[in-house]
Amino acid sequence: MTRSISMEIPEEIAERVGAMVERALCGPHEWTEMEMRRLAGMWSDGLPCSQIAKALGPHMTRNMVIGKAHRLGLPARPSPIKRSEREANGRVG
Repeated sequence: MTRSISMEIPEEIAERVGAMVERALCGPHEWTEMEMRRLAGMWSDGLPCSQIAKALGPHMTRNMVIGKAHRLGLPARPSPIKRSEREANGRVG
């Protein structure tokens, strides 16, 4: 016997899930010239990759943004993860 649970899914989550399914079925994303320009602009403005992905649409992921920025040769940015001075100098513990 199976039970069905009915619940409301927020529209944003439904869009993201739909986009993930579409990506899995359709293969790699073809970046448009406009998407690449927007990515480069937001990248130079210092926006986090997750925010850039969200701004580019529900079909975009953080990892897609990072990969494309790397392939476009956009300048590296400092890691958002703060390390202590000891760790930065290679002395941990």
